[in-house]
Amino acid sequence: MRQLFSLRLCLIGGLLASAAACSQAEVGPGPSGTGDPQALPVDVLHYDLDLRLRPTWADLEGWARLRFYLNQSQTVLQLDGVDLDLREVKLHTSAGDPVPLQTPKAWSLRGPGVEIFPEEALSPGAYQLAIRYHATPKDGLHFVKPGEKGLNHIPQVFTQGETEGARHWFPCIDDPADRSTHSLTMTVPASWTTVAAGRRTQRKLSDDGRQVSVRWEADFDLPTYLFTFTAGPFVELNDGWQGLLLRYLVEPGDEEIARASLATTPEVLAFFSSYTGVDFPFPQYATTAVRDFPYGGMENPGATTIGRERMRGRRDLAEQPSWPLVAHEAAHQWFGDLVSCRSWRHIWLNEGFANYYTKLFGGDLLGEPWFLASMVGSHEAYFRAFENRPRALVEREGDRPVWEYFDGIAYSGGGSRLHLLRTWVGEEAFRKGIRDYLTRYRWQSVNTSALQTAFEQATQEDLNPFFEAWVYGSGYPEVEIRWSQQDENLLIEVQQSPVAKSGFRQPFPFPLELRWPAADGFREARLWVQESHSSFLIEGGESRIAFLEVDPHGAVPAKWDVVEPLSDTLRRLAQGSSPRSRIMALEAIAGLDNEATTQALWQAAESDPVAELRRRAVGFLRERVTRDQVERLLSDYGKENASDVRLAWLNLLKDFADEQRVARLFRVLLNEPVAGTQTRALALQALASDLQGEPLRTFLLPWTRQESAGDQIRHQALSLLVQNLPDLDSRAIVLALAESGNPTPVRRTALAHLYPWLQNKETAAPVAVTVRRALQSRSFPLRRSAVQAAVRHLDLFRSELEALLETETDPFSRRMLLEALGSG
Repeated sequence: MRQLFSLRLCLIGGLLASAAACSQAEVGPGPSGTGDPQALPVDVLHYDLDLRLRPTWADLEGWARLRFYLNQSQTVLQLDGVDLDLREVKLHTSAGDPVPLQTPKAWSLRGPGVEIFPEEALSPGAYQLAIRYHATPKDGLHFVKPGEKGLNHIPQVFTQGETEGARHWFPCIDDPADRSTHSLTMTVPASWTTVAAGRRTQRKLSDDGRQVSVRWEADFDLPTYLFTFTAGPFVELNDGWQGLLLRYLVEPGDEEIARASLATTPEVLAFFSSYTGVDFPFPQYATTAVRDFPYGGMENPGATTIGRERMRGRRDLAEQPSWPLVAHEAAHQWFGDLVSCRSWRHIWLNEGFANYYTKLFGGDLLGEPWFLASMVGSHEAYFRAFENRPRALVEREGDRPVWEYFDGIAYSGGGSRLHLLRTWVGEEAFRKGIRDYLTRYRWQSVNTSALQTAFEQATQEDLNPFFEAWVYGSGYPEVEIRWSQQDENLLIEVQQSPVAKSGFRQPFPFPLELRWPAADGFREARLWVQESHSSFLIEGGESRIAFLEVDPHGAVPAKWDVVEPLSDTLRRLAQGSSPRSRIMALEAIAGLDNEATTQALWQAAESDPVAELRRRAVGFLRERVTRDQVERLLSDYGKENASDVRLAWLNLLKDFADEQRVARLFRVLLNEPVAGTQTRALALQALASDLQGEPLRTFLLPWTRQESAGDQIRHQALSLLVQNLPDLDSRAIVLALAESGNPTPVRRTALAHLYPWLQNKETAAPVAVTVRRALQSRSFPLRRSAVQAAVRHLDLFRSELEALLETETDPFSRRMLLEALGSG
């Protein structure tokens, strides 16, 4: 039983702010952001795209017809467009009157832009523009063909517009601030199936029956990076949810794995519709699985695209559940599609929300304890991201390369801030603020100030302290908590300081929630901290408090140090009600190697009710387990039901693979048809640890050819091979897999394992040839792996990498190239 303890707070040191006081503050406008669409010279109202796709040549011929409004006079009409071959341009007023263009040069391509030259300056007002063009896109629109010997899969075409991909396949205003309606007609082989945003309004077969023209219309405003389609001879699987058609498009033969991977889609949509209070906004929801997708998935409106290799069969779903990917992309239908960021520096409005709502769905699916433990992981991911590249969640000044905004600060850090905001204002107010935000700014691109406005109006509170510190401020606090009892009163001492590298030098304000056991259950208190040092006295407590739980809901993205006797920490680990609190206790005793802490770790590993906490405890046992405890390890593995905890026990057992009973278990797991891929990869590693030389190669060779989820077994086999036998025979094995004729995931795995021979001039030559071929691939993922291999050896690949930097559009590859060449 949990109840809110009635208390009186006495301020001893520092300033205590109350929610009641905040609610009386005058609400003002939020901080201004960047990317105001009214500042854009050209505001496109509608695109009508008519494309004839030519898969054999990986190109297209098209018409782009735009209705737009000029916000200011223009002597040159400028659009975004890269490597577009313009064939014809027609400009008219909104009434249909032609606008003369200069002769003989009516248009030109300049860098990433298209320039159109009217004879006279264009006055502000409405216009129509028609452009006939040809494109062989290097980005934005991807053709995947089974053109290499040894490959046999269907051809497929897909878009990936985020962040600046749209300009590679049609002339546009490729800015997230500019939203418009659009229609899309694509002509493709008659046997193909298509998906796009909006509704399919027409399907017309050509006279010879070989081609079909399919028209899609989206009558809702979107930024161009969300204009999307997929096309190919896919198999279509249908499902439904509350009258909404759910479409799953996959390669022939992938039907079963698709059904397993996407089965949670109806449940996900139901949860988000209920929790946001806003119905699913699109007329259909499709998911297409494609090859060579640059990322895990993309939240195209009503038409998500995912990488085929991200799907998992039923035997792998326990170890590698697919619902997080399904939920993340579905959450974006509200956060990122219905309402999206106006500029990429506010990308957390898309990604932070998707990250947090995925965890909220996970909590609904797996329970509140799972959610609370997951938020600990989210905070930790944010801490790592900040340490690697510190910045504020939203920076008011300065510019970064676009891809730098897509980091753990936006994803995990954004999710952490939303969890804090939910605790700050309360569950009911949080839901109201979200509903108002989505309703007020429906079909708009906004800055963070819009979120602040929605929440301040929903709560009638001044939330500037939250946004200034936690959104526009950089970093997080390190907080030390000391507690003691004076008679029946509880004394709390709070000391906080900004973490190193923090750009926010003021104390962070936050609600400090406390919980402690009482005779009738647990009691709670909520304090407000906004000074570097604060002291609080809670009157009327228990005669003896066994332990104190700090931040039990994991609300505050801070690093905590609870200063207390070890006995209190051990009691908190054994008896605490909060997974967050018990994880904090685990972390506190992990570095204390004595009998009491070892016993506490064993107890947590074997009996804590939360799987994530058991997994962490097993990991901390690694340095403490001895050979005479193997039987206990085997028993614990056998009793465990959670797959990630079972893997943790196997990781400990791996160190004793020379024991006959342990080796027997790993042999069974390696060859067990229903065992998960991660389990089998771990068993492979364990069994290989007792082999050397040719017996090791003979053992590993069949597994280098093994297909598995995420190519994990092959990856493990190649890692073991190159670490233990980096000779010419092993080089031949890896090179054969890295060459064309293998699927992209296989080639990527092999490219990651060529490094031993690139380090030696005598063995590097044939390997360098293979890497150079991959650097020229049209496949973003394959080229990315080749860049990753090449940047470590500038002596071999500098000229190729410098040339690639001139044309590379993949953000991951560009980042690696810039960091390597800039420092090399």
